[in-house]
Amino acid sequence: MTETKTISLDAGAQLSKIRVHVVHTAPKTLPMVAGITLRPTPGMLKMDEEKGILSYWEPQHGNDGTLGVACIFSTSDPVPMLQKYQHGLARLSVKSGDDLVYYTGGAWDKAGLITSGEVWVTYLEQQAAQLRNPVNITAEK
Repeated sequence: MTETKTISLDAGAQLSKIRVHVVHTAPKTLPMVAGITLRPTPGMLKMDEEKGILSYWEPQHGNDGTLGVACIFSTSDPVPMLQKYQHGLARLSVKSGDDLVYYTGGAWDKAGLITSGEVWVTYLEQQAAQLRNPVNITAEK
């Protein structure tokens, strides 16, 4: 199997676009996962399979501030998700020669932009909605 990963980030964005081009010899699709690591103490984990959002707002950890991390999967199909081995995971599959595209990133409450788990989830839901409904610009003659 060969995998080529392209990572891009728009200025001011919280999420990077990940494009993974996969070539493999599996007879149909190759199962894959993408996910996030969870802390041993409970945080705010949300696995929204319908919207394709896997998000985590970490528990308070000292005075260092709190982090939110997430993956958004830009597909119209539900994305199966599970919590296992101290990770939030999304089950994906890819045909040989196809691309797997998702967005991942984080937020830090001390940056002052996203300061709670609720605000983080709202931001992610807005981003997922924009990915599912991109702006289309057409030129008239």
